[in-house]
Amino acid sequence: MRRFFTATLLSLFFLPGLIGGLYAQLTFSIDPAMSTYEQGDAFCLNVEVQNFTDLLSMQYSINYDAAFLTYTGSQGFNLPGLSANDIAMIGVGNIGISWLSPDLSNGTTVADGTDIFQICFEVTALEGVTDVEFSGSPLAVEIADVNGNLVTPVLENGSVAIEAETANVAFGLSNITASQGDQVCLDLFVGGFTDILSLTFGLEYDTTLLVYTGSQAYNLPNLDAGGITNPNAGKILFSWVSDDQVNGTTVADGVSIVQLCFDVTGASGVANVAFSEGADVEVANVSNVMVMTTDGSVSIEQSVSDPVFILPDTAVYQGDSVCLDVTVLNFTGILSMQFSINYDTTLLSFTGVQGINLPGIMPPDPAVGDGYISVAWISPDLANGTTLADSTSIFQICFDVIGPAGSVADVFFSDDPVDVELVNLNGNVADPVLEDGSVTILGGGGSTDLVFSLPSVSANPGDTICLAVSTQGFEGIVSTQYSINYDTTLLDYVNSQAYNLPNFSESNIGEPFPGQLTISWITDDVVNGTTVSDSTDIFELCFEVIGSNDTAVVSFSDTPAMVEISDANGDLIVPTFVMGMVYISIDVGVNALENAAFDFLPLAPNPASALSYLRFELQEEMDVQWRILSLDGRVLMQEASHLPKGKHEIPLNRSLFPSAGTYVVELTAGDYYGTRLLLFTR
Repeated sequence: MRRFFTATLLSLFFLPGLIGGLYAQLTFSIDPAMSTYEQGDAFCLNVEVQNFTDLLSMQYSINYDAAFLTYTGSQGFNLPGLSANDIAMIGVGNIGISWLSPDLSNGTTVADGTDIFQICFEVTALEGVTDVEFSGSPLAVEIADVNGNLVTPVLENGSVAIEAETANVAFGLSNITASQGDQVCLDLFVGGFTDILSLTFGLEYDTTLLVYTGSQAYNLPNLDAGGITNPNAGKILFSWVSDDQVNGTTVADGVSIVQLCFDVTGASGVANVAFSEGADVEVANVSNVMVMTTDGSVSIEQSVSDPVFILPDTAVYQGDSVCLDVTVLNFTGILSMQFSINYDTTLLSFTGVQGINLPGIMPPDPAVGDGYISVAWISPDLANGTTLADSTSIFQICFDVIGPAGSVADVFFSDDPVDVELVNLNGNVADPVLEDGSVTILGGGGSTDLVFSLPSVSANPGDTICLAVSTQGFEGIVSTQYSINYDTTLLDYVNSQAYNLPNFSESNIGEPFPGQLTISWITDDVVNGTTVSDSTDIFELCFEVIGSNDTAVVSFSDTPAMVEISDANGDLIVPTFVMGMVYISIDVGVNALENAAFDFLPLAPNPASALSYLRFELQEEMDVQWRILSLDGRVLMQEASHLPKGKHEIPLNRSLFPSAGTYVVELTAGDYYGTRLLLFTR
């Protein structure tokens, strides 16, 4: 570094002026004044000036904490005569700057706001805050103008905040179906399992339905049966330490690292295998770890012929009406039955019973009271009893939804006020399986202003397609979190692109498990939130089409990441989601399936308020399946039948639709598919 002694120079050229006036408000600033980085980042800070007028020379020091930063050099010289030779490290944590104007007659002037040079660093600390500050030590502050005056500058220092990197690690258990007496194993899948040093967590399971038998299929180095223990019934403890305590262990996303095995002892129900709170994950060189878990389950199918009574789970907007089917399975040779159904009168207002479909039952057999409906019935055929086909709806109970959005109204079978009792043809008292239902109350008005939607497109096997996530009513939004699910047998996720939302990039989209994408975003303006115009495509998801002759649903979901959207007022927003569909090797235009296996005729009436008909004509005898889906991809009804050649009409009654809105009606005949939209009103 060239060392220039300002005072000596002035005594030679401008000694009489040393006692003259000073230039006001010459300012040197570190820009930006506050910046944030992570360990390992490389960055540069600007040295910005104001009122840099007719200056002849300058020297000063810039100091930093070598425990946090390593100086790597200078660049971006924007002051005549200044170069890297004038800026050098002169001690640990000390940078010296010494400059002489190339114009000794007039001095040098630069515009306000000029960045005259940059000093560059690499972050070595894990976290903390450190200052980068102007100083008179070890090199004194001496600045002179062309008139021989010593100028006293204003020095504005900077700070660097070092944030610890956050690692996102996901664990998920599989969901399977089994019968009593089966032996089953649940896969433990991982996502974001990078540089992991150790892992500890607990699991809980239902001992009335499952018995833990052990673990197998270890797919994580240094993991064996000793790391997975069953200290007492209902508890499983997982403890593992990497055999590489320097770099940790990395496993690809979606890999099953172990299987947990059980004997199925329960006769029916859903046995949840859930993560306990307090999972502890240690990651190499990362202090902040966020753990996301998805519980698993064993759905135990009824393996005996006990009668089953089912109430559905549904979601309805506040202020709408809903009718719940009471459906039965294994209803064979039943002579009599009685039971009660209870509900919360603060959330639901009972409006009536309809759709009675059981011989001998009629109002007031379903008697009603404050918060209950009771049924007492005797078969009209005492010799043979009454037999119904599986999935028969014996009646519907209807309600107005009066509770607040976000509430869940349980509708459940009980012994109050009438005990549950069924008698079969042999005079035996049957032990029915009772599956309760619920009504989740969505935001009022039947819709919300905020809408996220995916398009429906046609594609061929081998194509790469990109689906744009479009939005309406995106006003003052501070954060969004939700999931998008797709069928891995038909689509293979490739990447994301075309980001059109501030502060949004590829890093905001995760894939913790195959078929499940998570979207998590926070605005860069938490005071006002972010607003984008209606119909804006905020990003695109790209897939390779790997299936054929099928329809792939791409739908919004709350699994594995829950739906949470907030605005600048701190309110949680309930959005409307519209799913997308990929029609693979299928033309889904109007009358596109004419001259194929069937003619998919228009739904009629459409719109409908009470009843519509699914209409089609088969060219030959074949198996046919039809489904009703909500716009967010939930399957509301699915039926199949072997039908003869000719025209057919399938009634779609009001009970199939939880609320007013638009629904997808899908028809499959052999290898051919078709879809139509149905608008159902109230």
